[in-house]
Amino acid sequence: MAEKDPPSGHVDIFQTRPSILKSRPYFNRIHIEKVEISEETVTMGGRRETEPVIHMDVRPIKREQLKCPKCGKKCQKYGFKHANPSKWRAIDCMGTKAYFFYRPQTIKCEEHGVLNEALPWADGNSRHTSDFNDLVAWLAGRMTKRDISLYVGINWRTVGSCINEAWRRVEPDISHRLRNLKRFCIDETSHKVGHKYMTVVYDLDKNQVVWVHDGYGVAVFSEFCELLTEEERTHVELVAGDGARWIDSCVEKYFPNATRCTDPFHVTQWANSALDEVRRSAAAKARAAYRKISEKYNEQQESGTEVEGQISLDEVRQAEELCKTVKGAKYALAHNPENRTAAQEEKIKLIEQSDPDLAKSYQLKEKLRVILHMTDADAAAEALDEWIQECSESVWSAMRELAVKIARHRKNILNSIRFGANSAKSESTNTTIKSLIKMARGFRNFENMASLIYLKCSNIVVPVNARIRMYGEQKEERRAYMSEYRSRKEAERRSDALKRMSKNEPMYKFYTASAQVS
Repeated sequence: MAEKDPPSGHVDIFQTRPSILKSRPYFNRIHIEKVEISEETVTMGGRRETEPVIHMDVRPIKREQLKCPKCGKKCQKYGFKHANPSKWRAIDCMGTKAYFFYRPQTIKCEEHGVLNEALPWADGNSRHTSDFNDLVAWLAGRMTKRDISLYVGINWRTVGSCINEAWRRVEPDISHRLRNLKRFCIDETSHKVGHKYMTVVYDLDKNQVVWVHDGYGVAVFSEFCELLTEEERTHVELVAGDGARWIDSCVEKYFPNATRCTDPFHVTQWANSALDEVRRSAAAKARAAYRKISEKYNEQQESGTEVEGQISLDEVRQAEELCKTVKGAKYALAHNPENRTAAQEEKIKLIEQSDPDLAKSYQLKEKLRVILHMTDADAAAEALDEWIQECSESVWSAMRELAVKIARHRKNILNSIRFGANSAKSESTNTTIKSLIKMARGFRNFENMASLIYLKCSNIVVPVNARIRMYGEQKEERRAYMSEYRSRKEAERRSDALKRMSKNEPMYKFYTASAQVS
């Protein structure tokens, strides 16, 4: 039967509309000469099997050929480096692997010499296309390397190199992160078992990691400082971190105009560590007292005689309860009052009634938190001096050692209060880094791990399937929204804690003031 003519006014969209591939980032710069289905042999579960793959013969369009990969200039043809076409892995098409095949030409650049020509789909020296590396890098921040290898069909060892190539293309020059650096925080965090640490420098103004290096100490921090010019070092205003001596020495040597700040988070951590040591000593003391009173009670029961000062069963039970309470009060003593549960509140009350020395140490820890929350540096200095004097008179050696340590870092602690500087964002970034390492089940290559950190802990946006899902400005807006949300929730918790607290607690006055402000 003869084919009918199309009705009048009919337009063939396949003749008038350009191919949708021409709208993709590099498909508008290449020609697809031939597409065919072939087979590839893969090893799955110890068995060799074959699966279909898409074989595409491609070439750059005329104006994109014979370009230098470094300067981008059109150059003279020099020949061919390989006799056979090279292969690049592309993003899957409907669940089927896709490969680009092309025999690259060599060019002779007047400035850079003989090189392979630049290819629109190639990503550095990688045998994967730029879209493929972007997809793997995006997935690496959300999936394990094993899951990625199963999803895209590559070896899990290849995931790290894909991340590295994607980062190098998105951010070819990392030195721009060091420019205009004024306020930063430095900290070390573990990245491998066996006490393997790395140093992380975080920009407090731009909210991003600016430098990552394996190891920690004076030599590592000095290497970072020497990356900055003499003029850039003089513009640094504030350096925050923990109380490490190597940070103090490097700040004094390289940053003459910078203010050194000891982060309140680490100061509170020191206090909690000292309080936990006191708790362990108090638990041993309570256990010994319980054992002694229990033995006396048993002796009384065996003799069957009543004497003056006889121990009752209630006293034995109270000693046993105190012993168990002090032993299990680690988290009750460390938690903020607004975060304590009802059971933890009961433990604190029992300790205040039965162990005044441990209760006094707990009160000192809470007073230090009040001082660190102050906004007036002069009032905080006066309160801190009183606290140091009171803590140095404690019956526990751990608290006396804490007083000496706080006195040594007094100036830097007050600087943190005066300028409102802390390493909270840096500590949050360290948690993100640990999550990335744990999710990936570790990295054998530190450079690949650093590439993922630079991509994840900054405003860099990795396009997914050549489409940008969230811009850097949107990330900042979301971060600001979450910060406001957390502050509102914290104010609500403080208000609830204030209703349960006694006026004698050190934090009562602080929570009253914070509730009035909110």
